[in-house]
Amino acid sequence: MPAINLLALKFYYGGTVFGREAGWEQGYPKAMALWRLSAEE
Repeated sequence: MPAINLLALKFYYGGTVFGREAGWEQGYPKAMALWRLSAEE
């Protein structure tokens, strides 16, 4: 699902590809869990 992939990217980068955003924490494990969830659907 595109929305899950975009959310995973927010966790992967801790914001956007252009830099960190306030309120977002970088979390590779959370990003991977979301990508796995997206792949299973």
